[in-house]
Amino acid sequence: MAEGLLGLGIFPEKRELKSMAKGALRSVGLLDEAKDLYNFGQNVFNPATIPVTQDDNFMQELLKYSQKSNTPIENLLAVMSLETKNTFNPSIRAKNSSATGLVQILDATAKELGTTTDDLRKMSRTEQLPFAIKIFDRGRGSTKTPRSLVDTYLSVFAPAHVNKSMDYKIYKKGGKRYAANPALDPEKKGYISKRTIQKALQPFLRNANKILQERGQSSTPSLLR
Repeated sequence: MAEGLLGLGIFPEKRELKSMAKGALRSVGLLDEAKDLYNFGQNVFNPATIPVTQDDNFMQELLKYSQKSNTPIENLLAVMSLETKNTFNPSIRAKNSSATGLVQILDATAKELGTTTDDLRKMSRTEQLPFAIKIFDRGRGSTKTPRSLVDTYLSVFAPAHVNKSMDYKIYKKGGKRYAANPALDPEKKGYISKRTIQKALQPFLRNANKILQERGQSSTPSLLR
């Protein structure tokens, strides 16, 4: 009803209401206090403000998946660290695409998973994890073969190339996918391969191991990285 009245011009538009509210708060000297209160509420109720090292539910569920899928937990953490720019923010969104969340799920992919990127952004890490797991499981089948760091990342980035050789050129300079992911070619070789991805992931693997150390958890032998 209220939205209908807004459309008829009986009530001010939402942006006008916001402007009026700001003006009223400013006139009584409470605008700054109102902003502080709003920011406080955003921080309190935003699950991403909980450091991942303290997010016990998330870390416990991730460990369960790690053990079930025979994927080292630090590999999973490293991939999410890269995808979220070390924030592990489940609501993070790419600047130039719809990619959203812990493993940067696109609109079309979210639809295939039975959700939307808007809904994903409202979820906590633990709530979003089942959707991330579906991405990690792409092309995995029922195999329990230990999964390397680079193959864990490829399940997110380019699942069709998981079984390629380390030096197979997945994307080359001049193509859209290469242009969108130059950080995956850290030595500027002009292409993205499993080997260049492996090198690009090392700082994020170190971050993952740091998280595990802070939590008193052990990592996996390096042969799986």
